[in-house]
Amino acid sequence: MRILVTGSSGFIGSNLVDFLLKEGYTVRGLDEGRREFGTAPPQRNSYEELIGDITQEEVVRQATENIDVIFHLASLVTQANVPEKRYWEVNVGGTENLLHASKEAGIKRFIYCSTDSVIGEICRPPARETDTPRPENIYGITKYEAEKKVLEYSKHMSVVIIRPTRVYGPGDRRMLEIFKRIKQGKFFLIGRGQTLFHPVYISDCLQGFKLALEVKGAEGEIFNIGGEEPVKIKYFLNVAAKELGVKIGKIYFPCFFAKAIAVILERCCPIAGITPPFTRRNLEFFTKTRSYDISKARKILGYKPDVGVEDGVKKTIQWYREKGYL
Repeated sequence: MRILVTGSSGFIGSNLVDFLLKEGYTVRGLDEGRREFGTAPPQRNSYEELIGDITQEEVVRQATENIDVIFHLASLVTQANVPEKRYWEVNVGGTENLLHASKEAGIKRFIYCSTDSVIGEICRPPARETDTPRPENIYGITKYEAEKKVLEYSKHMSVVIIRPTRVYGPGDRRMLEIFKRIKQGKFFLIGRGQTLFHPVYISDCLQGFKLALEVKGAEGEIFNIGGEEPVKIKYFLNVAAKELGVKIGKIYFPCFFAKAIAVILERCCPIAGITPPFTRRNLEFFTKTRSYDISKARKILGYKPDVGVEDGVKKTIQWYREKGYL
């Protein structure tokens, strides 16, 4: 089976490529060329890498030639100084380009990697796939619009939508920055750390992708893919601190104070040509309830997360140390 992975050089994408190659699939990667942590593409005869932009129809047509299944991960996440128009071009327009080319190429299954951000504020946790999405930022809004496009094409081909919760593990740059600050004693809680957080270790996320590829009856469905259960932010961070041999300080910043600072940084930093050290979106890690029901994935896909928080954090920190990042 020949598989295309878009966003193949990102954190999840690069891990997915390696996983599929080990499973014996022939894989083609499509990305703009930037690689997480400077990792090199796999040097295997069963792997081909294309450099290109999913908003370009010719690139997408070339990428889908002689392909059976597509994992569509490429998207624009949160970046400084990027106009909202670009999010629509990449996350929605790029997805539509890929869907159209997939239909023309006779793709057997199209697996779309969405995000838990499409749900927005969770009023009654845990959030289920049937809850009405209320995305609160341009990333979530455009990913939700892309989901609609994918479901529209379900009458032409087999489609599956995966909504991973907060994925972490070896290669995750965002969690590295948090762990670094904890180790340096520069990390402070925003709020009291009682907000629910739903991490999923990278290998469990990949298990969800594999099941979305293989299981009959998944067609036209949306699945939350998360860890065994949500945990409190403070618990997750304390697990990391213990593994790093330090303790998190008892000082914390009230949420309202942190949000006020974030607003000022978002307005002033772009004027100075620098990226804000943190934004209101970053603060959602501490302030937004992130708890999701994974029972649908368990029932239909047979999904069963294997890696708990303590093991996952330990493995992640060990990898950072081995690579010289911590």
